[in-house]
Amino acid sequence: MKKATATSEENEFGSSSNSYQSRSKNKGKQPLTDTTNGTNMNSQELEKIQMQQHANCNSQSQNTTYCNENITPLTSSTFASSSKVVSGYEDYGDATWLCEHCNALMWYNERINKRRNCIPPKFSMCCMHGKIELPPPPVLPQVLLDLLFRGDSESINFIENIRAYNSMFAFTSMGGEIDASVNNGRGPFVFRLHGQNFHQIGSLLPEEGLPPAFTQLYIFDTENEVRNRISAFSSKRRAPNSQPRTLRDDTVEAIKSMLDECKPYAKILRTARDRFGDALQSLDVKIILISGRGTNEKTYNLPTTSEVAALFVGDFDEEIDARDIIVETKGNKLTRISELHPAYLPLQYPLLFPFGEDGYHIDLHLKRTTTTSKKPRSKVSMREFFAYRIFERYNQFSALMFSGKLFQQFLVDGFTMIEAERIRYLKLNQKALRADKYSNVSAYASSGNQDSTKCGKRIVLPSTYVGGARYMREKYMDAMAVCQTFGYPELFITFTCNPKWPDITRHLQQRRLKSEDRADILSRVFKMNLDSLIFEIHNKNLFGSSRGSKLSTTIGQKSSF
Repeated sequence: MKKATATSEENEFGSSSNSYQSRSKNKGKQPLTDTTNGTNMNSQELEKIQMQQHANCNSQSQNTTYCNENITPLTSSTFASSSKVVSGYEDYGDATWLCEHCNALMWYNERINKRRNCIPPKFSMCCMHGKIELPPPPVLPQVLLDLLFRGDSESINFIENIRAYNSMFAFTSMGGEIDASVNNGRGPFVFRLHGQNFHQIGSLLPEEGLPPAFTQLYIFDTENEVRNRISAFSSKRRAPNSQPRTLRDDTVEAIKSMLDECKPYAKILRTARDRFGDALQSLDVKIILISGRGTNEKTYNLPTTSEVAALFVGDFDEEIDARDIIVETKGNKLTRISELHPAYLPLQYPLLFPFGEDGYHIDLHLKRTTTTSKKPRSKVSMREFFAYRIFERYNQFSALMFSGKLFQQFLVDGFTMIEAERIRYLKLNQKALRADKYSNVSAYASSGNQDSTKCGKRIVLPSTYVGGARYMREKYMDAMAVCQTFGYPELFITFTCNPKWPDITRHLQQRRLKSEDRADILSRVFKMNLDSLIFEIHNKNLFGSSRGSKLSTTIGQKSSF
């Protein structure tokens, strides 16, 4: 078995196995072929089509691209229509094409059916061909815009410590164990989480002798609120270089005033504080965070305080939903919040949802369905929700894309939510999966063990669950079947992502971001380059004719096949 290492000295791929030259050439008087999309159109025609897309988007949108004078808006000079080889790397240009349904900014090579060249291209990874339509993000408060983009010392301090500032005003705590040891070196920041992740909320008032935290900071000892918030987090939170964080009083005061004015969850807590004062400790006050949404899904109004929360004194007789959250005055137990609650995300990320916009919930409906099934799916899945949210859209501005380290935390949190939803489905549908027919369970019963308590309640993960034992075994057996038919592989190629690729660096520099701030961009460009490499090997016979299908595995931004 031969092993090939793709380097710039050995083949035409360059140091990252990605700099091969385009083989397309001009013949006669044919127009120049765009190396990004392969269409027989000159650059002026392509730019004209792109600018027409953006003009149509401008006429339909009521929002602005960037809601601040300090941010450069997208103009015609931003949109490049052709790719070129830069420093040995193939440049795919800028993400200038718009999805015809949701106006997401896309690269041409992200289109569906890449074997066909079409203008304008069609995309599905952002909104599933227009099936998904979520409320656009509201215009951010000026305070938050200044902290993100002003560029002075306060803004730099805020961006560097944005996770600490967010946790300082979060209403809930994260149950997973954060591993900070990975950031001890000089590399880029990495958010790593161990164990099962979940969000919890405590009581309105702290136990006697304990300092206030999270929700309690909105009610308890508000005369010294800024000092309490800084002391609650600066003493135990450390920066990656093991130095104490420097959190500014003026920044904390500005964020506090902003949330008091905008966020409905903060308003209901302030209302309880102003209404009951010191008598709150002797009263049985409960705050219910409502999970149901009675508004029309086609209208995108920001939630009001009465829609998201209710304040009760004493007992109440009204029936509540199982996902509703009851916050009591005092208690030593933390309440776990369901991932299906609309407030699951805005309670944990007040800086990303300053107006308390709803996160994912089961009342999100598809805009349309195209299936011919008798029972078509009508609800938006959690994966589709996050896929829609992490795409940048023309004439829409979201703080999520510019939140740096907090964006990493949001992505990890979203991934754990998706995995929890998948496992919950498998747990509740074991009978449909025929889990009792699996050999190991049957073997335990046939061996004479009649005590089912020793066997425990078994939850079987089928081979369709990515990453599970049966999934890995199925892939292994498929690989062995291919080897049995076509013989053993002759090449072992490792393909890695380079954050210095020109299309990545240009995309990030236009937004004043670092490569670690937008892991989604690195993944998307890596996928485009990986697909191009596989196309060169299989379709253009780069190493000779291929006898069988590729066997590949992807880990992070590294793929071996």
